[in-house]
Amino acid sequence: MSHMQHGDPAKETFAGAVRDVFLRWERWRLVYNLALVGLVITLAAAWGDGNSNWVRLAVECVLGAIVANLCYFAGPIADAYLRWLGIHHRAIAPLLFGCGLLFTMGLAAVTVGESLSPF
Repeated sequence: MSHMQHGDPAKETFAGAVRDVFLRWERWRLVYNLALVGLVITLAAAWGDGNSNWVRLAVECVLGAIVANLCYFAGPIADAYLRWLGIHHRAIAPLLFGCGLLFTMGLAAVTVGESLSPF
């Protein structure tokens, strides 16, 4: 026989809402990573040449991917916080995702440019 413990309904509701937010964002993580990989490959192919420092680019891409995925958590955290504050609108999460992706794509472009620069 299992014993279920019932806690504070407000905490359960909050935990459920946060869980739903994080699960939604995890489904979007693949899109986020594919967009960044596609951008980096495209820029490296366009900007790189035989004199490019490909090892430096590879190392910076690996480090950048780790940092980008850690920073990705800002989206669901902001989304969950806004929900906790009572701000519910279906456009908030996609707007946060889009802004975060564009910002990260800008950082990725700068990283590729600096890595492949001969200077």
